[in-house]
Amino acid sequence: INDEIYNIALKNLKNFFYVGKFEKFSESFNEMCSALKIENKERPFINTSLHENLLNADDKVLIEGYNMYDVKLYNNFFETIKD
Repeated sequence: INDEIYNIALKNLKNFFYVGKFEKFSESFNEMCSALKIENKERPFINTSLHENLLNADDKVLIEGYNMYDVKLYNNFFETIKD
């Protein structure tokens, strides 16, 4: 991946009808239901973990390095839609 492909991905992502955050699943689901004007039903919490963060700092840096453009795309996209 390079900057050209990244910019294409960002442009395409901005054309999506709705993009939610997995880490804010309930909030995103509610927003999507509202945007689609559909009934919002309760979702059960399944397969939840009591652990906040299973990664140590070194592992996080390594993973972010291998997924640099994914992290950049995620951060830039959600920053732009905040406005």
